[in-house]
Amino acid sequence: MPFHDSSYRPSLFYEVADTDRIRRKGSLPWLQVGYEHESNGKARPESRGMDIFFVRPRLFFGKPEGTHFRFAPKVWTYLGRGGNSDMKHYRGYSDLLGILDIGKDEGFFSKSQVSVTLRKGVHWHYGSLQVDAAYPMGSTFYLHFQYFNGFGETILDFNKRETQYRMGIMMIAW
Repeated sequence: MPFHDSSYRPSLFYEVADTDRIRRKGSLPWLQVGYEHESNGKARPESRGMDIFFVRPRLFFGKPEGTHFRFAPKVWTYLGRGGNSDMKHYRGYSDLLGILDIGKDEGFFSKSQVSVTLRKGVHWHYGSLQVDAAYPMGSTFYLHFQYFNGFGETILDFNKRETQYRMGIMMIAW
C-alpha cells in the first residue's frame, strides 16, 4: 500500500538569522519560534491531528561555499493531541538534526547532503533515527535516499516500531 498514512505539517513561525555573522566568522546563530499543526487529512475513525509550539535554534560551522555542518535541535510542547494522547511517549519533546553539506569542489560527492535526525521518546526504548542522503542530478534535482527506524513516524501508527527504506527524487535540497 503506497500511502498508508500521509501527514501534512503547515507551520507558522518567526525566524531570526544573523546572515552577516556567517560571512565574518563562519558560524550562524539562527532561531525559529513557531506553531506547527500536523494532521493526516483522513475521515474518522482514522483522523488524527496535533498541534505543537516549538523553538529551533540552528548553528552553522564551516564556510558557506565549502563543506559545512548545520546543527539544529528542536524542542516543543504539545498544544493538542487530536486522538494521540500518548504521542509524547513515542515522539518525546525534542529532536536533534545534523546536516552535512558537501562543498561544490569536493569531487564525486560535490553538492551532496547527508542528514541525521534523532528523536527520543519519554521512555528509554522509544524514539527514532532517520538518515537522509541527497546526491545532485544536474542543477535542479537530487537523488534522495532515506532510512527510518523507530516510533512516531506517522500520527496514525505512532506507537508501532517501523523500519523504512526509501528512494526518490528531490527538487530542493534541505
